[in-house]
Parts: sequence; structure tokens; C-alpha cells
Amino acid sequence: MVPRVLAYFGWQLMHAALPLGAERVPFPLSGSDRLALYLEDTSCSAAACFSERGLPSSLETYTHAFVTCPTLAPAWAWARARWQALASEQPPLDARALVAGDHTAWAPADRSLWPLWAVLRLSVLRAIWVLRCARRAPGGPQFTAAAVVASAACSIAHFIRTDWLRARVADGTPLAHIDSSDAATRPALTRAEFIARWCRRSALAHVRADGTLVISVRHGGAAAFVAAAPADGIVPMDTED
Repeated sequence: MVPRVLAYFGWQLMHAALPLGAERVPFPLSGSDRLALYLEDTSCSAAACFSERGLPSSLETYTHAFVTCPTLAPAWAWARARWQALASEQPPLDARALVAGDHTAWAPADRSLWPLWAVLRLSVLRAIWVLRCARRAPGGPQFTAAAVVASAACSIAHFIRTDWLRARVADGTPLAHIDSSDAATRPALTRAEFIARWCRRSALAHVRADGTLVISVRHGGAAAFVAAAPADGIVPMDTED
């Protein structure tokens, strides 16, 4: 159930295929002058990772770029709280579990939740990567943890909505009423399968008695994403608290 875009990004993480700054450090280094030459390219570009003298102070490794950079702490607090609400367990703040997906470091106690955990963590990681690349571009803006959470939440909402469309196909909705080619071409998903996949404890989504889907991936005090399922297809509705 892990979407292809996340599965591919996870493959890149597992194979260290992302061009982080630390990948460009020349070893062995011969003296401080040579190190200074590469300092800007190899270090984290987050404002929080610059010294009082305005120099970058943290090497951009996978662990730093995706987990321990101070900018990211609230984003991972949100993700871990989401999982706590969903499964009554909190993942450790450990790069082996969060970045590498190493099940020997940590994994959900319920094996059936492993794919859902992958969707949550990879959505956050991919949001971090996209925003990080924009920041490193010439004149690129700094980003906040709130931006990471907003991006990850929107991605998860999209995946949920796509599966909801698939469930509508299984319920007999004509393909002409389905506005997503991805949902129309992938195998249909029963409503029971959708609920089992996404609606655990209503932490990410739930289906009301009237057939309305509420995607409740939240960040801070932001409103929930709401999508309705009227007879003529799925349309976005006003947000609600």
C-alpha cells in the first residue's frame, strides 16, 4: 500500500542516492584551508545551523539533514504524536528507524501497520527533502517545521483521497465520475479495506454514517481536510475544526 512515489524515495534513502552535502567532502582533507573551501557546500544550510560568526557549523549527513537538524524537531514531534494517536506507541527519535526504516531499531508492534508507518515517515522525509532542495537553490528561502508538516499532511491526504476514489469504484461509481486517472486504473479497493487501511482510531481519517470521508491529518490548530462522496463523484468541501 506504499505509494510508488514514496517507495522510490525510500529506495533512494536506503541506497544513499540523495546528493547531500556530506557526500561532497573530500577525504582525506589536507589542512584547515581546504576544509574551509568546502564548508558551505558540505554543511547544512538551515539558519539554526550557523554559528554566531555566520559560518555553517553542521555537516549535512543523512542523520542531520533528516532528523537532528534543530529546524526539524517540531515536525518529528508531530509525526510521532500522530503515530501515538494511531497505535498507542511512539517511535524513537532514531535515524535508523526514521530514515533507514530499520526494523531492528524499531518497528510497529503490529506488523499489519508497517506499511502505514512507512507512509507516515516517508511523507515527512520527502517533504523535508523537497524543502531542503529549495532552500539550497540560489536565493532559496529558509523553511520551518510547520512547512514540513503541512507538506507531509497534504501528501497523506492525497494518498487517502486516491484510495477513497478506488473504494468508490468498487462501490459501483461509474469511471466517468472519477476525477483521478490513478484511482481509475489501479485495482478497486472495498470500503472495508479502505477503513481498515486508513481509519484506525480516526487518527488520519474516518467515514461518517452519511458516507462522507473526513481526512483528519492535522498540524497544530489547522482545520481538517474534508472530502464528500455525493452521488456524482467526490468533491472537496469546506474545512472544519
